[in-house]
Amino acid sequence: MTVHVGLGHMLGVAETDLVVDGFVSGKAINYLISHWWRSGSADELTSSYLLPCWIALFQLGRDTGVCRADLLAQLLSSQAGRRIQQYTSSNLSPVAGDVEALRDLLMRSEAVEFSVETETHQGRAYWWEVEGSHLDLVRGLVEQHGVRALAGKLSLLELIASMSSGPEVGWAIEALRKAKGTLHVHRSMPGGWPGPGLTDIPSWVRDVVTVNGARMFNTSAGYVSAWMFVAETDEELHAVNRWSYAPAMGLDLDQDQRGVTFVVPLEFGPADTGYLTYHYNVTNASSLNWLRALLAVGVLRIEVYRLDPSSRLQYVTSFGFLLPEEIREAGRAIVSDLLAASGEPSWFTPMAALDGLTYMRQIERTFFENLAVCAPELDRASSVGIAYRHRLQILKSATADWFRGAAVDDRLLSEATEKLRIEVSKSTREALEPLPIENLGPGRAIVQFVATLDAPLTLRAYTAYVDDETQLHYETFEFSAELDLSQLPDDLEELTAYLAEGLRRLREIQEKGIKFAVVSAGAGIYNLPFHEALLALGFEEASFTHRVESLLPRPAVDGAGDSLVLGFSGEGASHIPAVDTEVAIVRSITQAAHNDDFHTGPLPSVVHLAGHARTGSREYEVGIQLGPAAPLSAAAVMLDLDLSETDVVFLSACSTGAGDFPVGELIGATPLDVTFIEKGAQVVISTSAPIDDLIACFYASIFHSALAGGTSVWESYRVARAATASASVPDDMHALHELLASQWPTWKDDIMARNRVSPGQWRLFRISGRHW
Repeated sequence: MTVHVGLGHMLGVAETDLVVDGFVSGKAINYLISHWWRSGSADELTSSYLLPCWIALFQLGRDTGVCRADLLAQLLSSQAGRRIQQYTSSNLSPVAGDVEALRDLLMRSEAVEFSVETETHQGRAYWWEVEGSHLDLVRGLVEQHGVRALAGKLSLLELIASMSSGPEVGWAIEALRKAKGTLHVHRSMPGGWPGPGLTDIPSWVRDVVTVNGARMFNTSAGYVSAWMFVAETDEELHAVNRWSYAPAMGLDLDQDQRGVTFVVPLEFGPADTGYLTYHYNVTNASSLNWLRALLAVGVLRIEVYRLDPSSRLQYVTSFGFLLPEEIREAGRAIVSDLLAASGEPSWFTPMAALDGLTYMRQIERTFFENLAVCAPELDRASSVGIAYRHRLQILKSATADWFRGAAVDDRLLSEATEKLRIEVSKSTREALEPLPIENLGPGRAIVQFVATLDAPLTLRAYTAYVDDETQLHYETFEFSAELDLSQLPDDLEELTAYLAEGLRRLREIQEKGIKFAVVSAGAGIYNLPFHEALLALGFEEASFTHRVESLLPRPAVDGAGDSLVLGFSGEGASHIPAVDTEVAIVRSITQAAHNDDFHTGPLPSVVHLAGHARTGSREYEVGIQLGPAAPLSAAAVMLDLDLSETDVVFLSACSTGAGDFPVGELIGATPLDVTFIEKGAQVVISTSAPIDDLIACFYASIFHSALAGGTSVWESYRVARAATASASVPDDMHALHELLASQWPTWKDDIMARNRVSPGQWRLFRISGRHW
């Protein structure tokens, strides 16, 4: 049953379908999969000949009468049995056996005396190591006459045992013994592989999809070699299904001589082929041992998942197949050659800095994957660009419907999403380059925060920077002991203090000359005030970015100093008088024209927008109301606005920089501040939560007054924070004193009162983009 369960699991059979009534329970199956096969505890020789062993044990149990007929019938009719029968023409009838061969086997066994008083490996005695034993004699015959000559005279088990000293078998046994050292508990324990339900997905799989952005990934554990594929369209699912009936693959040696890549062709239609690729790095100990186990066992499990139109991950199915012998032979030869040249890799080799930057680039890409892949194609006549523009048009209309309370046609959006994913899946994606941290400049680090379910809910930080001696650094931090993400304080100031205390180990990079931090945050933690925590730790500046590539410096443009100020205070019960006051004050400070809408062409240097904003979990639930007509949605920003000459955008409304992104799901809806950066704005001031309208009005007044006076963006931001916290206007802002006295004579009492009711609201404002 151990062999039956192991082989069935590798062939993709669910554990519920491996249950054999009256013989092995679900609990026992879980134990065998976890502690025997996924932990690499099974016998190496048996594992190297898993299918022949299953056949031999079935026939032996049948022919000796040890196995009952009902057990044999259940084994054959089970999911595993049906899949196994596809790979053999052996006689697997539950009632017929070769009695003469059996009698001959028993006579040979009885004719030879042997002793088990011999050296053992991990407590197991190998009979072929005993001189004069039955299997020792059989092995001598095989070595003298060859396997083919004795194939009809020896049992399958005898043949397997007698080949234990051959070069291929010796390679396999040694490979599996080394693979025992690669133990990933989260993959080997129950729950480390998918269950039968759509949502029975291991947390670590969710992490590699939603945090690392994996669509093709190695999910091996112990002796179970497995690949994961995440389909984004029905076309991809159909192509994988077709491939499963006639699996084929190629094996390529990497150009850098560091590993191998398996290439799987998927046929989408006539002359329309896509490829899945699975890479093994021979210079990495874990990756090397996964490759060894695959080549030694020769059975590959495929797990298929699906991202639905809402970017939620679902489990679809698992299946398996036997690796072609020519692939195994080629793989063994390549591994042997590479190791002969480079030697066995060390388990404790730290990740190289450039590799770390590539890993961070991969994580960054998952934060807003549609933007990363599709935004560069927006203005091009490519199939992806056309499909992306169409989807944005659907989103723009859906947001308008949602804001006015009308029903949203989810069918149109799903169709547009499916069409875009089809075009993206057919396009060629360039290899990921390392994160371009040269955009940061000296003394500034990128700090990438991610939350993973695997631990569970562990906060990690990946950091990268260049020190004063131009040396590149990549460092990782884990805060599972310091921070409990499931019990964060609700109070904003308490939350800031809790984060600052929990993240204090980041002071280590301060000690290396890093004074400034740029934060990039993932799902589940996107709205946390990391900027406040880092400032509390002593960093001089802390801002945000969704994409380091957007932090490139931009030369000055003609027309700098122009501004556009738009706002809508709402109607009826939704009217916000402070918005009218804010628009009047900011227009006076910036000397903006009284425009009621956006004009065509590039927008001016400074753009200020105020009004009602909404941010939800669905993509069409993001926008700001700037008039009684349709809102300015995230999709409309991408489609209609040109900010290539805009230095600063101030989004004075609720949650304009926030996102509703649960841990374990892909980031789908794009916050407003991100879209403005994507369309060319250098800096965006936004809010990470609902903001008090009077606090927003005063904060914006201080910020624009400082900026108009020639102060830098960061210093204007800092002055606005301090002034709002103290409910005071800096003495040198004489014009603003007069403006507030005429437009808002009760400003000081109002701000003091709001600070008493909701202290620290000014902390909700955050800077995104290149402000330096």
